[in-house]
Amino acid sequence: MTDQEPSELSGAYLRSSAIRLAQSLVETLEALPDEAWTRDGRSRVSTQRTMTVEQATAHELAWQAMLGAMQMATTTSLALSHMSTPVAYGDPAGTNEAMAHAVRTHVRTTLQDPLLIHLLDECGRKPFTCPKCQHTSRHPRDIEQGYCGNCHDWTGTPS
Repeated sequence: MTDQEPSELSGAYLRSSAIRLAQSLVETLEALPDEAWTRDGRSRVSTQRTMTVEQATAHELAWQAMLGAMQMATTTSLALSHMSTPVAYGDPAGTNEAMAHAVRTHVRTTLQDPLLIHLLDECGRKPFTCPKCQHTSRHPRDIEQGYCGNCHDWTGTPS
């Protein structure tokens, strides 16, 4: 990559790609005829070409932001589900739990989308601890079913 090429993750690159997509969308809309046949071929409908480049750009940027938020929520939920007991990570003081709480709080305030917050809350529930081997799991399905990934058995009552 040269010095003048924008990074694919930079805001400028996302904005410029959104503008290019919006311009192509507006050009496509302008190329449509004023009237078009419906799929059944029986009646005509009038096509409305009212979207401006600015509206299309705003729509594309909102779409990219939503995809970014979904990726962040998925990554965060996976990271939180893989956090196990503090002792397993050599952290007897329990700072992993404090860090997990801080991450959940930050992401919850950042996302502001009920569906993504629900996904995050699924991994924020109390972890399941196996009564046989004391293995702790934060995976939502393990918590729900009382499954121990260490014993490979449904050994306990879900919490």
